[in-house]
Amino acid sequence: MTLTADTEAPETQDGGHRHRPLWPWAAGTVGVIVLAVVIFILIFQWNWLRDPLANLLSDRLNRPVSITGNLEVHPWSWSPQATINGLVVGEPKWAGGPPMARLPRVTLRVKLLPLLVGKVELPLLQVERPDVRLIRDPSGRTNWNFSRGGK
Repeated sequence: MTLTADTEAPETQDGGHRHRPLWPWAAGTVGVIVLAVVIFILIFQWNWLRDPLANLLSDRLNRPVSITGNLEVHPWSWSPQATINGLVVGEPKWAGGPPMARLPRVTLRVKLLPLLVGKVELPLLQVERPDVRLIRDPSGRTNWNFSRGGK
């Protein structure tokens, strides 16, 4: 083996160059990613998801939905928990009037492992002090039917 003063990697006996190990780069990359995730989690505000969540629920329930309070999320568990404060579900267009439901506090917990295989298990679904108005019009339409134009 010959050593030279230039910046090239030393030659091996078979004439090839030695490669520096990749593990420091891989460890550094993983460390940066973990640090970025931790910083993101520390500065992330769950209330940033209020409007997107309300829009998703509005689309699924086919009526206006708003979230007037804070979202409280505790994700560090095999059964993460979320609480929605101030959930308001409006009436369908034909019903008019005050909202169908005012739910001051809704708490749910989901099991993560079953979720990985597409199964939703809610060991906790708690609604505190719900104020729900159920109506049926003379034609038989009901405000608890959330299908797109269903009765």
